[in-house]
Amino acid sequence: MPKTATKGSKRTVKRVAPEATERQRTRKIPAKKAAKPRKPLTRAQRAARKKRPLFARRLREARLRVGLTQEKLGIKAGLDEAVASSRMNHYEQGVHEPDFTMILRLAKSLGISAAFFFCEDDALAEMVWDVTAASQTAGK
Repeated sequence: MPKTATKGSKRTVKRVAPEATERQRTRKIPAKKAAKPRKPLTRAQRAARKKRPLFARRLREARLRVGLTQEKLGIKAGLDEAVASSRMNHYEQGVHEPDFTMILRLAKSLGISAAFFFCEDDALAEMVWDVTAASQTAGK
């Protein structure tokens, strides 16, 4: 890990390359480009985070109920291992919404009906979950 030291408006970064000279190992980065600490979220930003799209909330709820990681669910649904975790994260954050084929693959991977993802009412979503679980138990 590079060592850093701040001098005036410049930040000095020492790289750990043994074959490089001292001058080559030290690079100046302007202070305004250096990493700044993040500000705490405002109430509005926190509320917006909680207000995810319906599909995103239901997907996360279903995944956690089944006990899968984002990566394992993505791989089980047929995504490439290299992108499974980040793609599932984008779906759960509401950044992207999958096409209908992917929704069906996710539902099958979770062992639930795709209708669960679109239930606006929590009680109805619970009933869909229970009916799906009961039909799977009866089918075994």
